[in-house]
Amino acid sequence: MIFRTLPQATIQKLQDEEFDVFKDALLRLENRLKPRASIALNRFKFYTRTQQLEETFDEFLTALCGISMHCNFGAITDKMIRDQIIARVNSRRIQEQLWMMGDPKLQDVINTAKALEQSEKLIKSAQESDKTKNAEFDVVGAMGGNVSGNNSGTKSAMFGEK
Repeated sequence: MIFRTLPQATIQKLQDEEFDVFKDALLRLENRLKPRASIALNRFKFYTRTQQLEETFDEFLTALCGISMHCNFGAITDKMIRDQIIARVNSRRIQEQLWMMGDPKLQDVINTAKALEQSEKLIKSAQESDKTKNAEFDVVGAMGGNVSGNNSGTKSAMFGEK
């Protein structure tokens, strides 16, 4: 069946002694049966890709770049990645800052998002540190300690003295 669809030039090749009929037939069969990449499916994956909760910005960017390679965006690839970052980044604060940039280049969006992500991590770390210090302060207060160093009444309260 496949040989009937071969063009005349290919039939001429088949008649040459040096031509390997089996290899050529196998190659043509593989090419015919090989699944073709669906640009529409890859673009769907690209457009629906969002940054996951525990995913870093770098991981999100790497995933977008990988998917975009199969989307055939051509000259607008950077703009598509930039727009997807702005639309699908998981931090509302980062998203709002990126919106305010107007029409930035992809590299500007990347630099801004990385800097804002880093500052969010530092703020979160500082807040967690404050919570730990406040919890320690509450424990000291509950034990009858006095942060100012004035321990008057503590000894007498423990031994029933006034």
